[in-house]
Amino acid sequence: MLAAGFVSLIAGVLIWWPSTDPIGRSADRATAEGSGSLNAGSSFTISGDVSGAIGPGVMLPLDLALDNPNDVDLAVDRITVTVQSVEAPGADADYPCSGADFKVRSLTGSVVPTLAANGSEDLSDMGIARAHWPAVGMRNRPVNQDGCKGAVLTLGYQATGVEVQR
Repeated sequence: MLAAGFVSLIAGVLIWWPSTDPIGRSADRATAEGSGSLNAGSSFTISGDVSGAIGPGVMLPLDLALDNPNDVDLAVDRITVTVQSVEAPGADADYPCSGADFKVRSLTGSVVPTLAANGSEDLSDMGIARAHWPAVGMRNRPVNQDGCKGAVLTLGYQATGVEVQR
């Protein structure tokens, strides 16, 4: 059986990059939650935190947590990440900021994490290499990107997989 879920979530991803400020700044953190559903009427949830600050050329991996409240195991064969919108309070005509300034990476490779029935695990707990995790980042474009400082992204996830027969 094919399992599919769509998760819309808002992730407050604060955009920052190094400045001449000699005072160390703590990493910004964003959280996101959502729910999806299997084609059999069951449901699952995906949640995650973005730790750190995004700046030009920086990608932050998303160690997503998957929660399967169903009585069947679920093999997740794809998690797709999209930037749905950008709120950039510092953007103006001279310093624009849009979705074109950002990029995402979906769950990659031949990675198929299996989530146990009635189980919850992070991608890291499933033994998925960090290089394969979904990620969000900012493109390093050849223009001034100061309009993106302090921007908040709205991300969307789409997950597909199959029920694992025992």
